[in-house]
Amino acid sequence: WAGSHISGDLRDLTDELRSWEHAFEVYYNYMLTPAMHLSASSQLIRPAIEQNDNAWTLGMRLQLDF
Repeated sequence: WAGSHISGDLRDLTDELRSWEHAFEVYYNYMLTPAMHLSASSQLIRPAIEQNDNAWTLGMRLQLDF
């Protein structure tokens, strides 16, 4: 989890901001061989701007060590 607090001074300038922006991440690293790792991750972001939808991403990474 990561959170960003939006200051009251900035929120006073517009009615469109929440007081917090949140981000959640799930991550897993699987060792295929001692020199090869496969990682998967997913992120969910709830933006501070109320009109914007939540963002959701999926990602994969293959790491080769040589």
